[in-house]
Amino acid sequence: MGIVQAFLVVIGLSLALYFIMSFFYEHLLKKAVPHLAPDNMPELQPLPIPTKHLPGSVRKILAGLFGVRQWRVLENREYKINAGTAVVMPKGFVCDGASIPRPLWALLSPTGLLLIPGLLHDYGYKYDML
Repeated sequence: MGIVQAFLVVIGLSLALYFIMSFFYEHLLKKAVPHLAPDNMPELQPLPIPTKHLPGSVRKILAGLFGVRQWRVLENREYKINAGTAVVMPKGFVCDGASIPRPLWALLSPTGLLLIPGLLHDYGYKYDML
């Protein structure tokens, strides 16, 4: 089997796995309830990916493809972790959410379900709380 055929097999199996997982997720989602109450979701502002003053169109395209979106917290938000320990994430904190390698974004979106845990992780890591 050549490299192209092996690549196509891997892509095909990945897509099949994705659709199977998506099917089961839809059934599980019907029974799911949010862990965070809607009124406890942080208000976030997406920050622009810097592309201005990059020399050449190719570098701008690469920055658009491989640059990671940063998010700014717009209000103080308190979370309870570890059996009631309160952590206040301050207004103005900036993070990149969940640090998922780009090839896995189809399976684990960094701005989906993992955004808020990624935000808490980045805050805890930055301030040595983990």
